[in-house]
Amino acid sequence: MGTWTSGNTEQRCGARRCVDEFPHITLPALRLIVGSIEHFPLDGHQAGVVKMGGVPVMLWSLTGRCLKVAHNGPEGKAIETPVHFDWTEAGFGGRRWWMRCPTSGENRTALYGRWGRLACRECQELTYRSTRQTTRQRNLEQVRNRQERVRCRLIDGWDKPPRMRWTTYRRLIEELCALDEAEHKAMRAYAIPSDWSPPW
Repeated sequence: MGTWTSGNTEQRCGARRCVDEFPHITLPALRLIVGSIEHFPLDGHQAGVVKMGGVPVMLWSLTGRCLKVAHNGPEGKAIETPVHFDWTEAGFGGRRWWMRCPTSGENRTALYGRWGRLACRECQELTYRSTRQTTRQRNLEQVRNRQERVRCRLIDGWDKPPRMRWTTYRRLIEELCALDEAEHKAMRAYAIPSDWSPPW
């Protein structure tokens, strides 16, 4: 029997590890660097590095439609895993691109390095951290993530960047103030149980 603050946040014996504990490469992050996979030149080449805590943990290179990822293999030796792309029909006649899991062959948007191999979340037996959080914790984290996204567009998290329109800046400041208020509410909800009442 737990208290109102208890939840499935603690690491249980045999529980799945979380995805953010392991190095990973995602299709959205790859597209930010190389652009559209569909329009990437077949003779083009791009390389990059995946870091965790500022430390390089993966190296990747994209040549045409061939993605190769260098990562730690069995016994800590570096190995290179080829990753193939696939696409499915999307709405309005477009294409939705995927990375094919080297282990299961299923279409995925993220692959993780664990147990000396590169594979999808299901093959690596990983879970999302949000599944171990209480509703109060998730609400607070979501608000703070939204705050961070807004602050990243401003100088020092508050000042107007050069060339940004004043209308855009005012809108961001209003959004940031609303998020600050939402954070205070989320923190109060996290600290005080909904069924709590004063003893007097």
